[in-house]
Amino acid sequence: MKKLLLTTVTLAIVGCSQINTGQVGVKTIWGKADNEAMQPGIYFYNPISSKIYKLNTKVETVETDSQAASKDLQNVQTQITVNYHLGTKDPIQHFIRLGADQDKIENTIVKPTISEAFKATVAQFSAEDLIVKRDIVSNLIESTLETKLSQYDLYVDSISITNFQFSKAYSEAVEAKQVAEQNANKAKNDLQRIQVEAQQKIVEAQAQAQAMQLQKQVVNADLIQLKQLEIQSKMIDKWNGQFPATYMGTNSPTTLLNLK
Repeated sequence: MKKLLLTTVTLAIVGCSQINTGQVGVKTIWGKADNEAMQPGIYFYNPISSKIYKLNTKVETVETDSQAASKDLQNVQTQITVNYHLGTKDPIQHFIRLGADQDKIENTIVKPTISEAFKATVAQFSAEDLIVKRDIVSNLIESTLETKLSQYDLYVDSISITNFQFSKAYSEAVEAKQVAEQNANKAKNDLQRIQVEAQQKIVEAQAQAQAMQLQKQVVNADLIQLKQLEIQSKMIDKWNGQFPATYMGTNSPTTLLNLK
């Protein structure tokens, strides 16, 4: 009976805790953190003097709405999603500094740091550049966030930023500017098209003029040749079949051709 009672009392004062994969444990004895982190496994401890806290080392996801002012003082809003994880090099110091409450860590460390990184980055760009250079802005936010969170042994795995949202007035101004640019580009393209078409017509006219000139030269040459043939034909028609006679004079011989 006494043995059974002793066993019951012993089990009552012995606690049991399981550390799962993706977790690291920290045990405190009378409130002081033990120097050695607890790896996945089952542990027995004295629940009166000791407690075991579990820190999650898996990837955590946090979403937050951020707002900032651009370089040209335009209000910018967006939603940022960050995947991060706890480093495992020194979980004891992490526990001492931040504790084991993951929600508290996100609300007091991660989200404010995201907002700070967003504001610091957006302030370097004009509203128009935020749209045009979105990839550069996103990379800079991620780099700034990585630097700040690593001080707390928290490491960024990835970051996702939705489209930047601006005030209604600025959005309408951007839309109007885009329409104006499109119209200007259309007018420019139309002008270039007209110029090209005019140049083409000039080239065609020059080609036609050259062709006509060549044709005229050919026609003139043909007419001259035809005229010569006509003259020769007339001369042949008038020839009486006699070869020209040669008369000897005092000075030089003379050839006469009778074409009667």
